[in-house]
Amino acid sequence: MAKHYQIFIHDNHPLFRAELIRVIKSQLTQTTLYEVDNPLLWLSKIKRLPGNKLLLLDILADGGYGLAHIYYLKRYSPQIKIIAMTPTNNADSTAAKAYWLGANGIFPKKSGATQLIQLMHNIKNHGPTPNYNQQITPEEREQLSFICDRLKLLSIQQYKVLILLTAGKVNKQIAQVLGVAEATVKAHLTSIFKKLGVRNRTQAIITMKILQSYLINRPSFQTA
Repeated sequence: MAKHYQIFIHDNHPLFRAELIRVIKSQLTQTTLYEVDNPLLWLSKIKRLPGNKLLLLDILADGGYGLAHIYYLKRYSPQIKIIAMTPTNNADSTAAKAYWLGANGIFPKKSGATQLIQLMHNIKNHGPTPNYNQQITPEEREQLSFICDRLKLLSIQQYKVLILLTAGKVNKQIAQVLGVAEATVKAHLTSIFKKLGVRNRTQAIITMKILQSYLINRPSFQTA
């Protein structure tokens, strides 16, 4: 590759992550690799780093909120290229949703290293990648639009607070992770409840679980 790339890997499986790193190091030059525990918490650092950026994102990481992460990452840092790593089951449906939400490429985990390297080359060199938009039905498009309409009500910081809340963190822990005052977390939560139309933490968590469940599992979902 002529250009230097910063490559970020977010995957909860140590063995798979280690294999990704091995393959990339052996096949690609002019790259710097980072293992990212949470791409949202890394977002400000990613934006500050020079050069081109590519994120390999396991969409089932962080409790299955990877698809929502794609939406926020592309909204607040559109220059980041994202390869969504999908599960082996229901890969076509999940891939279509990831692509619609802004992913630049899709890598089913059942595929081999050759396919991954080729996909990375194509994305970096603006080559062809599969178009999954045709796999989204009108009903799914309406449902995804509804979900995005809910998500875009929240600022990136509020979304971080909400994700940590769904992970079971209390206000003090959320404040420590984000490096803010506990009073700031409380203010964010008040705003989150109002924007989502809920009254408390439990209802906010349930709302996010419903959205996350649809994105991953495709259950019946009503937008009205």
